[in-house]
Amino acid sequence: MVEAAARVALSRAVKPGRTVGTLSAYHPLLGWVPPAGESASLREPDFEARLEVNRDGLRGPEVARARTGPGPRVWLAGDSFAQGYTVDEPFTARAVAQARLRAGGCPGAEVLNAGVAGYGGDQSYLRYREQGRAFAPDLVVYLFFGNDLSDDMRRRKKPWFVLEDGALRLRGVPVPEPAGEPVLRPVPAPPPPPPWRGLAALEWLSRRTAAGRPALHRQLAERGLARPWPDHGPTRQWLAFYGPPTPHTEEAWAIAEALLADFARDVRADGAAFAVLYAPARFELDPAEFALTRERWQLEGEGWEADRVRKRLRDAAGRLGLPFADLRPALQPAVATAAEPYLASDPHWNATGQRLAGEVLADVARSLAGAACAPR
Repeated sequence: MVEAAARVALSRAVKPGRTVGTLSAYHPLLGWVPPAGESASLREPDFEARLEVNRDGLRGPEVARARTGPGPRVWLAGDSFAQGYTVDEPFTARAVAQARLRAGGCPGAEVLNAGVAGYGGDQSYLRYREQGRAFAPDLVVYLFFGNDLSDDMRRRKKPWFVLEDGALRLRGVPVPEPAGEPVLRPVPAPPPPPPWRGLAALEWLSRRTAAGRPALHRQLAERGLARPWPDHGPTRQWLAFYGPPTPHTEEAWAIAEALLADFARDVRADGAAFAVLYAPARFELDPAEFALTRERWQLEGEGWEADRVRKRLRDAAGRLGLPFADLRPALQPAVATAAEPYLASDPHWNATGQRLAGEVLADVARSLAGAACAPR
């Protein structure tokens, strides 16, 4: 009876992942970009979505490079949170922000989605220099997520910056062309079936304890009764930024702040405004989940702080004189309610989270580029 109930529960909770279409294409400067004019469909346990990319490689509808009416025109930079690949286009932060601006006195507003899964601040900055300035935006918003810090330090299949004598120096370009393998798969394939048993009951127990009782899960895994929790290097490198400072994290912060400074300088030189919009991980909004995250990844010792990344980014933006907007006040009230903004087994936002981010993005755009709503 237990086995039968577990099979029913798993059949309802688990859908096989599938990606149809191309998600990325090689680029010698950026490493990868969304393939221009292509589309792809993604299906994962928590979501199904279709990504359509316009002729300029931006997610969303076609946009004329030449301005044809009043603005503001917003260039949204960032990673998968900006790209919004977990929802269909009408539910992305880009679409929500554009609709909100147009309904609120800016009928010609355009929000361009330059977010790309896997990008750090380095690639977001380079994409603006390579492509974004040609669209003459009134405002560039960099949607920052905590793992941008670790992404900036990666050196595989992408460009990177180093600091030399206080200045950023670009390295790793041209990016070597891949030998036929995909440049990036933003949604990982599901793990293989448990090799030690064929029992749905053990699989169900493994999933339940992994989600809510990490210590018990490790004990069960040691006895072959649960799937061992996989170590994931990129996640562990990202989580290190919530702990005590190390030489590695301090180097990453120095590069991140220099990237913000140069990004803002170039945007302002082009006659546009620049702002930073902070996207928190769910554990930054829920103390119980932060405790579970620490237990799951065995982040032991003193000095761990869920708010560390946000505060350091806010302070860096303050030193540079950059507008800083925080999505936490918009997301916090919805966490652990019927309007939960995060996916259950994926760190990204669902349609509710994207909507809330889009509403804040529209408010930022109106406050910083509102004059562009008037005819030129």
